[in-house]
Amino acid sequence: PRNTRPAGSVPVLGLTREQLLAAPDFSVFRLGHSTLLLKLQGLFWLTDPVFAERASPVQWAGPKRFHQPPISLEELPPIEGVILSHNHYDHLDYKTVLQLAAKTRYFLAPMGVGDLLIKW
Repeated sequence: PRNTRPAGSVPVLGLTREQLLAAPDFSVFRLGHSTLLLKLQGLFWLTDPVFAERASPVQWAGPKRFHQPPISLEELPPIEGVILSHNHYDHLDYKTVLQLAAKTRYFLAPMGVGDLLIKW
């Protein structure tokens, strides 16, 4: 399709861990293309986390993000769960999943994707 890229830079309001912790329950934060951070009953959930520069198995080719995430992986509070919808590169980022593993309690994934996570 034509005109699939923004005409200019995409404005992004940065986030801090303190802002997330102080946010009311049932808050939703858009972190990028497929990535949402949900605060539900004081717990944080991520959907399809992609923090890489490109949605690709290599970082020198593939679609490039329109903007950096408004918060870094390191700055995120502990994550109760990561919800993965499917295994396309723009929804399942290998390096992001590995970095989140230490701070995430649960990974929820469809059949097949769970097997892939176990291999990682």
